[in-house]
Amino acid sequence: MTRELSIAVDARPLERRLTGIGQYTLHLLRQLTDLGHRWYLLSNTRLRQGEWNAKENVTCVHFNLRIPGAANLLVHTAFPRWCKKNTIDLYWSPRHHLPLILSRSIPAVVTVHDVVWKRVPETMAWQSRMQEACLMRYSVRRATAVIADSVSTKNDLIELLAVPEERINVVPLAATLKKPENFQDVLKKYGLGRPYILFIGTLEPRKNLVRLVNAFGCLRKSGQSGIDLVITGKPGWGGEDLQNLVREHGIVDVVHFLDYMDQVELAALLAGATLLAMPSLYEGFGLPLVDAMRFGVPILTSDRSSMPEVTGEAAVYVNPYEVDSIFKGMQQVLTDNRLREQLVQAGYRQAEQFSWRRAARASEQVFQQAVSAGWTMAEVD
Repeated sequence: MTRELSIAVDARPLERRLTGIGQYTLHLLRQLTDLGHRWYLLSNTRLRQGEWNAKENVTCVHFNLRIPGAANLLVHTAFPRWCKKNTIDLYWSPRHHLPLILSRSIPAVVTVHDVVWKRVPETMAWQSRMQEACLMRYSVRRATAVIADSVSTKNDLIELLAVPEERINVVPLAATLKKPENFQDVLKKYGLGRPYILFIGTLEPRKNLVRLVNAFGCLRKSGQSGIDLVITGKPGWGGEDLQNLVREHGIVDVVHFLDYMDQVELAALLAGATLLAMPSLYEGFGLPLVDAMRFGVPILTSDRSSMPEVTGEAAVYVNPYEVDSIFKGMQQVLTDNRLREQLVQAGYRQAEQFSWRRAARASEQVFQQAVSAGWTMAEVD
């Protein structure tokens, strides 16, 4: 029999437009709060999702700190004080970091989505690398238990941060988009009248967009002229001049940059895609991969980190560091109809492995075990 818990959550990923960690937090919390317990969503500003007000077992706690640039300081001071004062049973951070002064009497669980700063540090700003080096190292040692999105991330934590295997729990993510019945209006809105290859994600070096654009340029020069490339996502760190690269290849008219899109339009864009291209240098999981499999969209992705684990037989794998490998992979999927159908059918089967309800139940079990075990500081050399 499980015990009802009072759980405080670092809900800051829900404050702004949702990207990967925000989607994870939103979809998992929707399921977790349906399982019972008392939930306290701690944030600096009011959450964008008003749905929490309708749940009797959820309380939103807004600190409204007005000091510019002080959000991180808030987590390390106000959040722990509030938890201690309100006798919280468990603190959960869905975003890599725990507060530095969280009382040792409060069990804590931290979700680690990836270890980018160790695996591919050159793809991050130095400030972000330093923050991860300090806070993630501390957090995985302080945590009573660690949740990882994939076996790949679990192995990274063991190898790179010496986290004991028995404290790591693998809880895969699931799809975040609802397949639309009609997507043509959205395609028409953005002038997409021809088949297209789709990229979804933040525009940053880790996503390998320079090589993707170069590979697409090779594809067009090879005679594959009936296909466009659509890149959608908000600009990130890195300052890559993709627009200039597109001009150099002479493919300005067939490469579309659509910035960040809401979930409805993004679902329509994915539903209409001929191929999802995700040749990332590293992923802790890769949410668009599951959405693509559910939608029946063939996938091209990298042969490393978590991507083969997530997609199984539902993708063509490429070496993300070789433009020619990406080019040949795209060409293969676009010209081999039998292969495309095999990828689609494999994707439907593979997607059935992923469920937010199962993820919530697995996470709840981790929370219960953490509270039962109490807090212990891991001794890591």
